[in-house]
Amino acid sequence: MTTSPPSSPPQRSRGWRIVRAILLVVLGLLALLVLVIVVAAFVPIRVENPIVSRAAADYDEALAQIEAIWDEENETADFNPVCQSILMTHGERVERAIVFYHGFTSCPEQFRELGRRFFDLGYNVYVPLAPYHGLTDRYGTALENLTAADLAAHGTETADIAQGLGEHVTVSGLSGGGAIAAWLGQNRADVELAAPMAPFIGVRFVPGVWLNKGLTNLIRVLPNVYRWWDPINRENNPMSAPYSYVGYPLRSMGTYMELGFDAFAAAGNTPPASAAQLMILNASETSVSNTVGERLTERWAEQGGAATHYTLARNLRLPHDFISVTRPNVDVEVVYPLLIELLTEARP
Repeated sequence: MTTSPPSSPPQRSRGWRIVRAILLVVLGLLALLVLVIVVAAFVPIRVENPIVSRAAADYDEALAQIEAIWDEENETADFNPVCQSILMTHGERVERAIVFYHGFTSCPEQFRELGRRFFDLGYNVYVPLAPYHGLTDRYGTALENLTAADLAAHGTETADIAQGLGEHVTVSGLSGGGAIAAWLGQNRADVELAAPMAPFIGVRFVPGVWLNKGLTNLIRVLPNVYRWWDPINRENNPMSAPYSYVGYPLRSMGTYMELGFDAFAAAGNTPPASAAQLMILNASETSVSNTVGERLTERWAEQGGAATHYTLARNLRLPHDFISVTRPNVDVEVVYPLLIELLTEARP
C-alpha cells in the first residue's frame, strides 16, 4: 500500500497568515500610540507669556509701534514684502478696531480683502505678521524656532497696539490665528469681542478633547520632522497661496495647539476676560477639530461668559481656509457678508 506525501498548505492560506500577522502588528502599534496619547493627556499644558501687557495710550503711540514693526520686517533677511503687516487706518483712533490673525504658514495677505470690507464699515484694521512667517523661503524651515510663548507675546503685543486704534476692539483669526484669538478672548479684558474662526486647537482625525490634548503634548517631544501640506505635489501644491509656506516642521504646528489648550485649561475654572466670545466653525471642516471648538465655547458659557457659536453650513462646501480669495472653492460674496454680519451682531 502506498501513501501520497502530505499536501502542502494552499498558497492562499499561507498568504492569509502573513496578512493577519501584519494586521496584528499594525493594530498593536495603533493601540500603543493611542495609549501613549492618553497618558500624555494627563500632562498639563501651560504657556508662560514672556512679556507684560502695556496697552497703547493713543493712536500716535499705536502707529509708532506698527511703523517700528514694519522697519523690523523690512530689515529681516529673506523677507517677502507681500507679507508685510497690514494697517488700514482712518488716520485717527475710531470707535472700532479689529485685529485679524492669519493662519499657520500663511501671512497677512490672507485677510486683506476681508479687512478692506471692515475698513469700509469704519473700522481701523490691523493684520499683523506672525513670528517666523512671511519669508521668501516658502519651505517654512524658520518655523523650527517657533514656540507657544512667541505666539503669546505676539498676541499680547498686537492686542496692546489695537487699544490705540479703536475704542472697542475685536480680535479674530483663522486656524492658527483662531487659536491666538481664543487665547486673547480668555485673557484680555480690554477685548470687546473674541471671534476665533476654525481655531487650530485640535486636529479633525483625532476624536475628542482628551486625545487632542495628548497629541499636543506628544508633538512637543516627537522629532521635529518636516511635513509637506501636499506630500504628492510638495512645493507645487496647487492649493497653496503664492505667499504661503508649502510645509512646516512638525513641532511648529503644535505650538498653536499648545496656546489653544492653555486657554482651554484656564476656561475650565476662570471666566473669559473678554466681554463676548463668538466661535465660528465650519461644518465641512477637513483639518481642525470642531469638537474642541464647541467644548471651549461651552466652557466659556459655563463660566459666565457671553459665548455663542455659529457653524457655517455644510452646503457651502467650504475648505478649511474659507478666507483666502485665492482658494477656488470660496465664494467670498457669500462668505464675507455672513462673517461681517456675525462679527458685528455678536458685539455686546
